This record gives sequence, structure tokens and C-alpha cells, in this order.
Amino acid sequence: MKKWLLIFSLSVLIIAACEYQEPAADKQGIPVNPALLGLWVPSPDNKETPPPDEWILALPYSDTEYMIHYRTEKDSMYFKGYPVKIGAYSCIHLQLIGDSRSPISKTDAPYQIASVSLSGEEVTIRMMSTSVVSSSLRGTALKEAVLKNANNAGLFREPVKFRRADKSYKPWSR
Repeated sequence: MKKWLLIFSLSVLIIAACEYQEPAADKQGIPVNPALLGLWVPSPDNKETPPPDEWILALPYSDTEYMIHYRTEKDSMYFKGYPVKIGAYSCIHLQLIGDSRSPISKTDAPYQIASVSLSGEEVTIRMMSTSVVSSSLRGTALKEAVLKNANNAGLFREPVKFRRADKSYKPWSR
């Protein structure tokens, strides 16, 4: 159980940590990946039970944008995102819209980039590292730093894994 608590805490920090004041990559017109749409729950590790109230729901917002609802045991966060390629990485550029309490404040940093890889029914999410691309960068300098580090193995932080939820799993009916 302690291990799941640690993984849960890390996943909340990793996924919820929007750290950039401005977009770090321009829209590239890449269509949403239909395989990423749907309901995702934390992947069990070492046969431990994942937290019951943590999940990600990814929906198409448009042909080139996602609407993402990330639910934890204590909060819900809402993101808009669009697919981007950064070097060899397939990513989603995220913009935090708000949480279960309110829309995002104008002083909060709403942007982050997540590397997203899909293998069968499991998705691996890794957030961009501020130790490689500083959160203090703005405008052209931010976008150039992302491109300069596109092939840097440390560009993204430790992975968090989710698996597609069983069709019988209905978290909103709890």
C-alpha cells in the first residue's frame, strides 16, 4: 500500500505540474490519436491495487485537440491539449483550464508538455523536465530550448503508466 501511495503522489505531482507561463510548442495540426481516447486508470505494479478514484478521461475536443479530465481521490483537473512532435517524441501540449474548485488563475502557470507513448492497452506519460527546459523561459527562448533539447534523454521526467479501464468500470457512478 505504501508503494501505491508513493506512486499516486508522484503521479499527481507529475501530471498536475503545469509549470510554463506560455505555450512551449506551436500547434502543428496533428490529428488526435483515437487510440488515446477513453478512460484510463493507473497500471497496477507488483499486483498491488491502484487508487480507486484516480483516472484520466481523454475526449476529442476537435480534430486536433483533446479535452482531458484528470481525477484524483481529492480533486479533478481539466486540460485542453494538442498533439505535437518534439524530436522523436510524440507529445501532448497541455493547458490547464481549471480544477474542481475554479478556473485557473491568471497568475498560475497553465502549460506543460507530456511525452505520451502507447503500447497495447497501456499508456506511458512523462512530463517535460524543468531542469532541462527552465520554467522561467518565455516566448521564442522557451520554444528554442524545447527544440534544442529534443533529443536529450533527460527532457522528460520519470514515467507514470495508465491502462485502459475495463468497460464495466464507471467511476462517475460511485
